[in-house]
Amino acid sequence: MKFQFCGSMIKWVLVLLFSLASSAFASSADSGRCPWKLPFTITIHAAGNLHSYGHSVPTHGQGQSYDNPIVPATEDFVLTLDTSSQNIHSIYPNARISFFITSDTLRFSKSYDDSLTGTYSTDSVSMVISFAHAKDSILSLQCAEFRHSVPYLGMPISEDNFAFQLSALSFDDTSIFSTDSSFSGHLISLTDHRSSIFNLYPNFPEFGTFDYVDFTAKAVTLAGIFRQKQFTDPSIAQIPWHLPFHLIVHAHGTGQDHSTHFDSTDLDITVWNAQVATKDTFEFISNWLGGTESDTSVLIKFVPGQDSIASLDARVYGSLTLTNFTQRLRLSSGSAFHISSLAFDDSSIFSSDSSFCAHNISLASSADSSIGDLQYFYNSTIIKSFTSSDVDLSGIFRPMHYACAEAVSRQEPSNSALIVTSSNNSVRCSFRASQNARSIKVYDVLGSEVAVYQIPSESTTATFSNLSRGLYFIRLEGEVEKAIIP
Repeated sequence: MKFQFCGSMIKWVLVLLFSLASSAFASSADSGRCPWKLPFTITIHAAGNLHSYGHSVPTHGQGQSYDNPIVPATEDFVLTLDTSSQNIHSIYPNARISFFITSDTLRFSKSYDDSLTGTYSTDSVSMVISFAHAKDSILSLQCAEFRHSVPYLGMPISEDNFAFQLSALSFDDTSIFSTDSSFSGHLISLTDHRSSIFNLYPNFPEFGTFDYVDFTAKAVTLAGIFRQKQFTDPSIAQIPWHLPFHLIVHAHGTGQDHSTHFDSTDLDITVWNAQVATKDTFEFISNWLGGTESDTSVLIKFVPGQDSIASLDARVYGSLTLTNFTQRLRLSSGSAFHISSLAFDDSSIFSSDSSFCAHNISLASSADSSIGDLQYFYNSTIIKSFTSSDVDLSGIFRPMHYACAEAVSRQEPSNSALIVTSSNNSVRCSFRASQNARSIKVYDVLGSEVAVYQIPSESTTATFSNLSRGLYFIRLEGEVEKAIIP
């Protein structure tokens, strides 16, 4: 009896050990079962860049578009793998679930339609995990989610497309983890594209307002089924200066319109973020499209291994278009600034000398206007061009005046300081007094002189009327200003 009891005990011990061994084997992906207890959650906190843009197409008139600057942003995402139909169907009766796992792949998808909350919406989630055979390793993990929402009133229609992937991970029966935190080393990618469409004419989908937002991650912090870890790339250079910062240039030089005279101009750029930031390049780009268009860019090239700047280029362009039933007026202007051979620290850009020529400094700007009817867009008249001879820098620059040694004399600008305002069919001019009598000349967009008004000495204002509707250029001595008669 004693022997039989011991044999029976051994038998049950073997059964228990076999059961435990089988359970241990089943926790591996090679067993064809999910390595982790279900349900589990993937939590993502992402840091990156946000870009918003869009356009509108009205049924009548001119449409507009916009393209906002790319700005730093953070977003959070949560994805849950839950195969329990009871849990999901209690919320979404028409949910569809698919889940299966083989020795090397886990696939999960869930989709549902919802029309009970005053909005018709669809939501689909998918997850694919590829395992390395006979290893506790993950070759790749991919997640995606798509949402589509339409209110009962039909507008606006919104969509959200999210995609996330990474590779080269390890796992055990409780978590997914990695021995390093390289963002690029794990081929991590996270994007989120959102759109909103407002269209009151379903039969004409090309009309309406279309808004879009794109988010792209540069770093992520993972949690949930992941052992919490931040993935980023320390190899990407940090921007030397705190954002935002300003580039401010006040330049003296030669302005050209109908005659040549010395003038001054200013350039002030706010740098909000960096589209490119590496050990040898910094680039900022900002665009705005619509009735008013503007393009701003700053490109800084560093000397590798030194706190030095090889070159800095800044460009600004802007235009304004005005239309009525018969005419269109377009005004545009642009400036370009260049400087080289500078030093920097974590607070400013500077140089040990103030030579305009040695630093290859240049600032050029121009402006022009065009006017015509809506069928024949005729004539382009240069209003002003400018080339610098010396500059004052500030903002992110340590304040410094740069000039060439030979540029020591400069003719003073004209005393006229002409200011022009218009209303109805009259134009009012104000200017500084002069001891001499002068004349104001009025030109049309073709450059033809249409009127001359004599200004007595010591006078500071002049008003003249009976001008037809259109664009005019008012000239007093060396000053030229434009006037629009509506």
